[in-house]
Amino acid sequence: MYLDLHILQQFAPSNLNRDDTGFPKNCLFGGVRRGRVSSQCWKRAIRTNFATSELLDSEHLGIRTKRLVENVVERLLPLIPTDQDPTPDKDKATKVVTALLSSQHLSVNTETQKTESLLFLSPDEMERIVTICTDHWGDILKKIPKENKPQKKSGKTFSFGKDITDELETLWNGDRAVDLALFGRMIADLPKQNVDASCHVAHAISTHKMSMEFDYFTAIDDLKPDDEPGADMIGSIGFNSACYYRYLTLNLNTLTANLSGDLELRNNAVKALLKSAILAIPTGKQSSTAAYNPPALVFATLHSFQPLSLANAFADPIRPSNTDGILPRSAHALLTTWEHYTRTLAFKPDTSALLPLDPHILDSITKSDCNLPPRTETLPVFLDEITNQIAGNPA
Repeated sequence: MYLDLHILQQFAPSNLNRDDTGFPKNCLFGGVRRGRVSSQCWKRAIRTNFATSELLDSEHLGIRTKRLVENVVERLLPLIPTDQDPTPDKDKATKVVTALLSSQHLSVNTETQKTESLLFLSPDEMERIVTICTDHWGDILKKIPKENKPQKKSGKTFSFGKDITDELETLWNGDRAVDLALFGRMIADLPKQNVDASCHVAHAISTHKMSMEFDYFTAIDDLKPDDEPGADMIGSIGFNSACYYRYLTLNLNTLTANLSGDLELRNNAVKALLKSAILAIPTGKQSSTAAYNPPALVFATLHSFQPLSLANAFADPIRPSNTDGILPRSAHALLTTWEHYTRTLAFKPDTSALLPLDPHILDSITKSDCNLPPRTETLPVFLDEITNQIAGNPA
């Protein structure tokens, strides 16, 4: 069972997602240059919104970090039993945590105490590391040579007794972290602990040809004498304004499996994903552009066919006409393409819902000769229609 989410969202002049030169990301599509906001950027915005909007409890939110050693050591030190070590200190704790991670083939830079890889872990997994280090402090400490030659990486792989080994077997289990279950993880050194993403997110692309713009700016020193002319800082920055087509698809079966069959948590995850995908906005250059523009159109389908992107609705770039702008014409192209696919592919969704949020597209939708999906009036009703249908599906 798949949940497809299609969004049209028009942004005022902004630079939401920069490339290595500092300019808005872009791509070629349909033979013309388009504005682009990467899937990674949107996923980060969605994950952040889970927490800031309190859509999910912290225990269900993963943590992506290289600072695992530092975090574990901070929590570990107050818990070390005095009968195992009457004089625990930060240096010992760092060596114990590093040795434990080394036994899992995870390298730590001994200068910075950061893992070589950016790890995506659930709170439960981090807590298990603390617990194993606490319960087996003495045994792990005995395995560490008293004199270590200076080295940049903790390349040695430690092996421990059966008790610790058995606990390490169950260490990597992120089935309580919703964002990990949605977006997956890849640990090159621990391929067995990879998690297949249940949610696939496309790069957002403009429905029309994009023109890069440049903002030439100056800044003045507040303490500069009045009789001294000229600016004290001069520069330029790129920006664009575009109507983006955004698409994501969620495999409900994979999400259920990633959450170990917890249907209540799965249903909460789906509602949080939908709401965050609709409302979350990337933070790039927002302090200087304030491009907090909500979506214009949201369209969701629940089906068992296969994921179905509508990006090709915009393969021929949208152009404004004398009567309609980019936004209403983009909405019409999206719905026309949807109707064509449903007819030619004999594709009938179990549930679909259409939420027009921008008044500029209402006339276009009302006058459309397309066989439109059911239209909802508010975001709460839209969310309820989709999530209630999913809640009744145990798959």
